[in-house]
Amino acid sequence: MWGCGCRPAGAWEIFGLRCYKHLAPLGLKKRRYKSPLSSMIICLNNGGEFVATHKAGKWTYTDEEFEVMFAEADRRGKEAMKTEITARHAYYDPTTHRLVIELKNGATHSVPCQLIQGLRDADPADIAAVELGLRGASLHWEKLDNDFTVGGLVRSIYGTKKWMERLARENEEAVQAKTAPKRPRVPAAATVTGKRRRKAA
Repeated sequence: MWGCGCRPAGAWEIFGLRCYKHLAPLGLKKRRYKSPLSSMIICLNNGGEFVATHKAGKWTYTDEEFEVMFAEADRRGKEAMKTEITARHAYYDPTTHRLVIELKNGATHSVPCQLIQGLRDADPADIAAVELGLRGASLHWEKLDNDFTVGGLVRSIYGTKKWMERLARENEEAVQAKTAPKRPRVPAAATVTGKRRRKAA
């Protein structure tokens, strides 16, 4: 990616600009740059032209491309918020051992805590410390380091794919245990041995 063939010395970056050799004459100072995206500027070796880019994983985007993607993400986010399931209150009911979620549309949704990944074996006091996230779209348990979206819980998504498969197996086993034919009870008289029956006769 280094059109000029230059590479930075060590991990130094100049306000996110990588090519210090060519930018030093501009009076910029070395400074370590921290950002969620690894920003950089590529020296194209074509008369000192620099093109700002943003690197996310193995992909690199120009400023224009990044702005277009940001605007699209912002638009989709606003659209999603219109139909997003949100809550105005959430609390733990110790009498039923359920998590109760009061939605902003007036409905109330409750979930047995044993179904929710991370809450099954948790201390009731820790479950009761549930916090409602921004916009009421998520739930957070600080001590348990657990997070769920309100919409996910309402749609019966209680954990990872592996956890949901485990719940499905447990439910199937419970159904089979209830529907399995029971062995008939043998009358008490039929359990008496032949020897005792003859003696009694």
